Amino acid sequence: MKEAAKNLIESMDELMNRLMKETVNRDTLKNMSADDLSGIRQCFKVIDTSKELLLAEADKLDRIEDKLDKLLEIESRKIES
Repeated sequence: MKEAAKNLIESMDELMNRLMKETVNRDTLKNMSADDLSGIRQCFKVIDTSKELLLAEADKLDRIEDKLDKLLEIESRKIES
């Protein structure tokens, strides 16, 4: 799960980089209001926070899956015995 989350984050980063290259240039920034700039900064903060949360949750799910696999292995040994 964590690997899938990393792949998703990489795709998000590529998309955001492409979007910024295509839409933001010197003239755009010069004519942008302080509120617009603040909104863009806030958007990046939300995206960064969501990436951190995504990785943390994926890591947690991987740990849970590992524990469940161990429990299933122990249970199957009991059944075989």
